[in-house]
Amino acid sequence: MPWTVVPNSNIVVDNDVDYAVLELDGHKYVLADARVAAYEKELGAAVRVDTIKGSALVGRKYKPAFEFLVETYADVPAAFTVLAGDFVSTEDGTGLVEVSGAHGEDDFTITTAAGVPTVLTVDDRTRFTSIAPRFEGLQVFEANRPILRELRDRGHLLREESYVHSYPHCWRCDTPLVYKALSSWFVSVTKFKARAVELNEQITWTPEHVKHGSFGKWLENAIDWPISRNRFWGSPIPVWNPTTTRTTHAWTCTARWTIWSVILASGPMICTARRSTT
Repeated sequence: MPWTVVPNSNIVVDNDVDYAVLELDGHKYVLADARVAAYEKELGAAVRVDTIKGSALVGRKYKPAFEFLVETYADVPAAFTVLAGDFVSTEDGTGLVEVSGAHGEDDFTITTAAGVPTVLTVDDRTRFTSIAPRFEGLQVFEANRPILRELRDRGHLLREESYVHSYPHCWRCDTPLVYKALSSWFVSVTKFKARAVELNEQITWTPEHVKHGSFGKWLENAIDWPISRNRFWGSPIPVWNPTTTRTTHAWTCTARWTIWSVILASGPMICTARRSTT
């Protein structure tokens, strides 16, 4: 979607894909070799000046379409560079994927691994903030047209087209959703995943195939679990701050009308949370 160009921090290619370098009217265009024919209308008169592997593009710097994050990322070496990923397709598009760590799981994973911090350009209602002043206050879907208009006026828009594809919607109200990075509380499952896999071998499962089937594979691929949600419904999460001595555990907690069991390394303890008066 056009609005994702605003928070863009990197471009991703496939190391093993062949990319064509075309020149037209003094400008060079790079796209997957398999996609050249799809741009015959726009680039039919272009001259091929090179064909390179995606790996040759990795690490190269580029100038982003919008300048909003240039200063923010000034001291981040990997910002606005080409990265390598295994989720790039040559079935549609150009074979190059623009990503933003704030908007998508693959995006977050690959940019974080490259050392590019996540920067949010939208608020809790998915409206652009003052970080993008020319689009400030616009909900991201409302901003698509103004963004396309500016890119076209600046000569940066090669093609505009619409196509049908699956898109996540809220199952309650059928509203289109926006992937957006949020701070959350996590259980560090990856710290004890190896031990869990080991202990699974000691369990006798019925039916037997569950051990190395659905449950075993689930354990092997376990990731850290987010346990908090940014919603106006649901249960509050009580947080215990332990002050530990050799023989005692002192706890404080805040919750409402909930009884929680806390299992400590030293044994089970029941913490009865009373209704908060604050």
